[in-house]
Amino acid sequence: MKNILSKDSFKDYAFMLLGILCISFALKSLLIPNHFFDGGVTGIALLLYKKYHINIALIFVALNIPFLLLGGKLIGKSFAVKSIISVIILGLCLLFIPFPEVSHDKLIVSVFGGFFIGLGVGFGMKSGIALDGIEVLAVYTGKKVGFSMSEIILGINILIFLIAGIFFGLEAAFYSMLTYFVASK
Repeated sequence: MKNILSKDSFKDYAFMLLGILCISFALKSLLIPNHFFDGGVTGIALLLYKKYHINIALIFVALNIPFLLLGGKLIGKSFAVKSIISVIILGLCLLFIPFPEVSHDKLIVSVFGGFFIGLGVGFGMKSGIALDGIEVLAVYTGKKVGFSMSEIILGINILIFLIAGIFFGLEAAFYSMLTYFVASK
């Protein structure tokens, strides 16, 4: 019980919450209203949302949980449990927090959408969780096929942006690549 209420765990929960709120804000205020995409599982969820009008929160959670369960085997049970809880909370934020649309300027959306996604992922990593299961998939796949984690993530993201370009136009794909580039920095 002391471990749950320690000063370090409080900081972890604070960083986790900040990460969740940053990503929720980026998605609802910038990326979703402007038809921009991201990489990873988030990008796949955005593609499915735009193409088939599946609720973004539900598809985001449903796509991430299998990868995070795999993370329980590869990284640890505590990592998986905290990450799954965080992804569910992120899904609830996407469902219930009415973030306002901030801008329709494509450069602002792309740069600041990427900034807030990257900030959220960074806060999540600082708290010891993953808010996108793509990293877990890359670790697992890398062990099986011999590619590095970054090569696998790059390959998956190239596929996501190609699909975005085919279905939603090259301009949306290019701005989405810029969003991902900013998020990765």
